[in-house]
Order: sequence, then C-alpha cells, then structure tokens
Amino acid sequence: NFLFSEQVLFPLHLFMAPIKLLSLNINGFNNPINRTKLLSFCRKEKADIVFLQESHLSSTEADKVLAAWKGSGCYAPAQSKKNGVIILLKNNPNYSLSTIFVDPLGRWIIAELRIKSTPLILCSIYALNKDDPVFFKDLVRSLSDYQHLPIILGGDFNLPLDPLLDRKSTCRPSPSKARSSLHSLILDLGLSDVWRLQHPDTKDYTFYSHPHHSFSRIDYF
Repeated sequence: NFLFSEQVLFPLHLFMAPIKLLSLNINGFNNPINRTKLLSFCRKEKADIVFLQESHLSSTEADKVLAAWKGSGCYAPAQSKKNGVIILLKNNPNYSLSTIFVDPLGRWIIAELRIKSTPLILCSIYALNKDDPVFFKDLVRSLSDYQHLPIILGGDFNLPLDPLLDRKSTCRPSPSKARSSLHSLILDLGLSDVWRLQHPDTKDYTFYSHPHHSFSRIDYF
C-alpha cells in the first residue's frame, strides 16, 4: 500500500503548459506488484513529476524502478532499508534532468530540471520523525546556492506547518524546534505552501496517527 500525500498543478508562467506533480510516501517499494501498481497510478494521473519518499530501496533496486518507469529520474538510496527518496519525470523530449546533491542518509535529493532552456530546482525530502531542527538547517544550506532559481520542494515533512490549522487532535500542540527551523527555511528561500495559498482556511489532512488519535497535514509542496 502507498499513502497519497499531495497533488498539485503548477501553472508557472515560465512554462508553456502547467506541470502536474505528485508526492507520495510509499512506505517501502520492494514488492514488485506494488511497484507496478504505483507506477501505473502515476501514469494514470498523468503526472509530469513524481516525488517518492521512504522507498527503502538500494541503488540497484532504485535503478530497476527508473527502468520500469520508462521516463527519467534520480534517487537517494535507502540506508539499511530505511529512508530513500526518488524523483521521477515523465518521458518528455523537452525535459533534461541532472542530479545536484544526494543526501548520504537517503533523506533528500536535489536535482536540476531544464524544460527546454529554463532551469527549475527539484527537491524531494523525507524529514526526520522527531523534533530535530538540524535537518532543515542542513537542507537550506544545500539549497541556498540555488535560491535565485525557481525551487519546488516537496515530500513528507513529518510535521504540521500550522499546528492549529494543519492538525486535529484533542491534545494541545507542543512547541517544536523543527517547525521553527522549517519556517526559517521557507523565509530564507522565499518559498510558499502552495496548497495553503489556494485553500487559506481549509482543514484537510494527509496523515492519521493511530497512537495519538490525531489527523495532520505533514506533506507539502
């Protein structure tokens, strides 16, 4: 099974047509049947760009995914069957992808996509499931050289940006150093939560925690 995270259509003025992106936490991609189903789902959704998190795949297995996709892509392999992120691009003669940075722990990957001659920075992330601000500080350092370019950062951030609007629970939200660090990243790089811009007051969620009986939106572009 895979968890649907978020789907966004980017009507960026630099491109001739909108770009459709999917972000999915797949929670393991070793089962060949699940791989086939997920790649078929992405094709059915007509996704231009797909961000996958928690692939749990080695480099050898991730290469098999890219071959089965029949488009292009790049990845940060999992370490000890943990983490692992992948970026997939549909087969398009106007697309050219090059990898810029691969996190050695398999938590994020940064790539440059050129659509014809226009550059765009893609970054798929799987954030730490703990209150660690260093993760986002390291990420902003990796992206800071490219902040003059359009950046699409997406994936599983493992925390709600707004604990009141992006979370539903009977417990009061606790202070989070990681959340403060993420907000600093957004400001430093001039990013926006694109779904929230389109739905400023909507309460919708991408994750349910059984132990905490809480809903939260922790997956973003």
